[in-house]
Amino acid sequence: MKEKNTNKLEIVYVAIDKIKPYKNNPRNNKKAIDKVAKSIQEYGFKVPCVLDSNFVLITGHTRYEAAKKIGMKKVPCIIADDLSKDKVREFRIADNKVAEYSEWDFDKLEQELANVDLDEFNFDFGVEMSEDIDWSKVEDLSEESYRPPEVNNLRCPHCGHIDSKAHFVKVNIPVLRKEVKKFKIRYAKSKDIDAIKAIADSNSKSIGFVLRPALEEAVENKKLIVAVDENGTVLGFCNYNIRKKDDMLVIYEICVDAMYRNNGIAKRIIKKLPKPIMLKCPVDNESNKFYKRIGFELIRIDEGKKRKLNVWELDE
Repeated sequence: MKEKNTNKLEIVYVAIDKIKPYKNNPRNNKKAIDKVAKSIQEYGFKVPCVLDSNFVLITGHTRYEAAKKIGMKKVPCIIADDLSKDKVREFRIADNKVAEYSEWDFDKLEQELANVDLDEFNFDFGVEMSEDIDWSKVEDLSEESYRPPEVNNLRCPHCGHIDSKAHFVKVNIPVLRKEVKKFKIRYAKSKDIDAIKAIADSNSKSIGFVLRPALEEAVENKKLIVAVDENGTVLGFCNYNIRKKDDMLVIYEICVDAMYRNNGIAKRIIKKLPKPIMLKCPVDNESNKFYKRIGFELIRIDEGKKRKLNVWELDE
């Protein structure tokens, strides 16, 4: 009887046509295959797949598909023949699930990314700023390579109604601006997330795609503030973090609903934030005029792969 491998890990190279994908794999990673394939070509196949005794994949489905895509004949694997069928099933789920319990340390991440060309892999950690200005030129800010993200809900810029994307029809009519006489700035609450997400998704071409889990985390950590009117309607928001090394507040996204712009909302939001503040904005973005007007100082210009970014700071 073959002794089960319980005390050591042995990496073996298995012919790729001998490996069997798990038919009921609950994880859909199709969108990641091209990125993983590029990573393997750049750095090599550094993380083995894990197979059961019948060569069925337990973990590593995306790496397996990526290896096939680039024509690899064999891939490094670990044969987990010490696990029962129930344990295999549990491990398959646990391996995918545990990553959801981790989070980014943004200060350390910023240091790591300083000399890394993320555009090589088309990663998008950052966002670009929107502001309280006339957004009639927002289409000019889009890039040829931009791919609109899948958006669940949108907010109508004319009436404020929030509904699924399928229920909206794009029409070329001016946005009806609404005057807001009274509004307040406060920390965002869980009940605000739907409205914040709708505003963000409606402006994704300018601020990037904002993930709901990121908003939920920001609410929990009190790093997300909103402007709300007397009825509690969310008019705009700002998502930020404070760097530990120098207490610099870094704005990730700041955005005001289209129909509530020109009410000084963005200016009030920024005034409410602790200083100093740093943000980045594409050099060709009209919002640079806004930041200069309210007292931001242009510190430097960073080189991005697709366009240059102005780095602004506000001390007081």
